[in-house]
Amino acid sequence: MTTPLTRILLATDGMREATLAGRAATDISNKTAAELHVVHVWTPVPPPPYPGLVFDDHHRSAKEEAVRLLRKRAWDARVGGGRVAGEHLCEGLPAEEILVLAEELGADLVVVGSRRAGRARRLITGSVSEDVVHRASCPVLIVRGEKWPVGRVLVADDGSEPSRRAGDLAAEIAGLSGAEVVVVRAYEPPPEPVGGWDARGRRELDEALLQNRRDLKERAEQLEEIARCRPKTRLVKSRAASAIDLVAEEGDGEQTLFALGSRGLGAVGRAVLGSVSTAVLRRADGPVLVVPSRASRGLSTRRAATLGPRAGRKPSLERSTRAGARRTRREAKG
Repeated sequence: MTTPLTRILLATDGMREATLAGRAATDISNKTAAELHVVHVWTPVPPPPYPGLVFDDHHRSAKEEAVRLLRKRAWDARVGGGRVAGEHLCEGLPAEEILVLAEELGADLVVVGSRRAGRARRLITGSVSEDVVHRASCPVLIVRGEKWPVGRVLVADDGSEPSRRAGDLAAEIAGLSGAEVVVVRAYEPPPEPVGGWDARGRRELDEALLQNRRDLKERAEQLEEIARCRPKTRLVKSRAASAIDLVAEEGDGEQTLFALGSRGLGAVGRAVLGSVSTAVLRRADGPVLVVPSRASRGLSTRRAATLGPRAGRKPSLERSTRAGARRTRREAKG
């Protein structure tokens, strides 16, 4: 059973991919009745040693352009049926501002567009979207590709709590548009010992493979109730990222949404051990949904506190506190 989406945060900029991200966030907001908040983060150019009228005019025009862009994205969302509840203009580093606002709002989902930098370039460079994915305490939908809604949803399942949450949310999104759901699990048998497997070893391998098939079938039955369609299943003998790539190629040109849980590795852990979510983010040509573990919410909340005004973060243009709530809302003013 999924937790209903109640609050979505759309992070937007002036790039083409942000338009598709806006379409996705609007579509989900419209079909789930979740309120939609739109944020645009702008980073002003540092002043010269001797600021003058020219710099002041440039700073003012840059801010006015940021406000204009934010209002346009919010208007587009309203026209598309999104339940826009707030427009937020922030100044600072994009990933940090998005993360802090998501915590303040208690967002259930963050939607971010991602530039299509090309596979080779994505393999060696990070991005704002990748930074948000690895530090957010709530699910993050990275939108790229050619269209929304998608026709196919690929759920990477490994039996963990984050992957189960990712599967539930992905199945819910698939159910909104009637997309096909495929549940894939990677199976890596242990290395064969010198001299080969004995009878007992082969029996244990067969039992492990059979258990994986049973688990996969059970998981598909659970997701069927959410997606309102019978998911297909694939058990692939390979590493997780390779299995996802293999099944993705079977889509016959359908735009595919990739959904997976995050192991919550820190930057050092990702560098040393690698990360399936990072690999998929950098290689996938379609949207990617990454869901962290529930335990990451408390960690991210404490992390967000360190990014507050005492860390040099600029206060928002307007702050209003809801009665009886701890969250604050930042809204752009003209």
